[in-house]
Amino acid sequence: MTTTIAVIGANGQVGSEVCLFLSEMDGIEVVPICRSELGAAPLRSWGLESRFGALTGSEEARRLLAGCHLVADFTLPRGDPGQMRAAATQVQAYAIQDAPAQARYVYISSLMALGMGERSMRLKWHRLARTQYGRFKRRSERSATKLGRRAGREVYVLRLGEVHGERQAVSIDLMSRVGRGTVTIEDRPSIVVFAFNIAEALVSIAAGGQAPGVYSLVCEPDWSLPEVYAYYCGRAGVEPDIVRLPDPAGDRGPVRAALSSLRAAASSTVARFALRHRDLLATYLLASVPELERRFRARYHLRRAASEIAELKEQGVERPFGGAFQGRSPGRRLSGQSDCRTSMEPLAARVRARLLFRADADA
Repeated sequence: MTTTIAVIGANGQVGSEVCLFLSEMDGIEVVPICRSELGAAPLRSWGLESRFGALTGSEEARRLLAGCHLVADFTLPRGDPGQMRAAATQVQAYAIQDAPAQARYVYISSLMALGMGERSMRLKWHRLARTQYGRFKRRSERSATKLGRRAGREVYVLRLGEVHGERQAVSIDLMSRVGRGTVTIEDRPSIVVFAFNIAEALVSIAAGGQAPGVYSLVCEPDWSLPEVYAYYCGRAGVEPDIVRLPDPAGDRGPVRAALSSLRAAASSTVARFALRHRDLLATYLLASVPELERRFRARYHLRRAASEIAELKEQGVERPFGGAFQGRSPGRRLSGQSDCRTSMEPLAARVRARLLFRADADA
């Protein structure tokens, strides 16, 4: 029996590559859904026929989703926050209420829904989202779950990590940077997920292999940051030259991590107090206790020297993952996911061949 998977927003960077992987899987028929023929042109060049239209009414939604066993929503509306929420909710509403009776609905979200931001890089749930994108994804997750409950539809939310693949910008960038010399990388988990993993997850959900709910989707088991870099070195045919730095989070349990956070907060408070009242402290406290003054000065100079030495060591050494999130991604994981270290390459090779065929034809 063939399983039919509809992909809304199939002309996007992630959706289009997921369609390619689905089309290479046995027993799967993929139905890319695009707003226009122009947006579907690349898909057509890869041999994928699309359906055209927008989910703006029940009749149109039923036509676009006819015969599908699963609907995967990759749409990311544009506009101001209010326009984005309204457009996303509209797609969700028609997809959930008008898909075939037994079809499952999957909303493609992001780990950014946890609420991280530029100054909050720890992978954990934050009460307030630090970015507009994270807030939008949170609201869309709640909307999809609520609409699914009303319609009696099985709804799944996949919070994607950093998506890599044959057409993904982050992968193309890494491929262009390998082989330039020594790199320094912290030896800690990444949040990398490949388009292959997403396609595999959709197939598993369509087959009824997962319970409805919210899932974090990254490689299973996690790839470390050095493994990610070594993978692209292997793709480029160069030997990785990696200086591994220890994981700053270390192997701490929750109690030790909490105590460390409290110590850091206390130290920060003391430092701010000392900085704010440094003139008074220097005048009254340090002046009357010479030994204490000498210790403070020695500690200051040691820290400054260590900082300058670290800067000199890093000159000319690239850090390809300088802005990576910290910690292991929290949340429930899908069961039965394969280890893409060994399972991905056969399909990835076929996807690359189709992409190269199109590039050669364009040339």
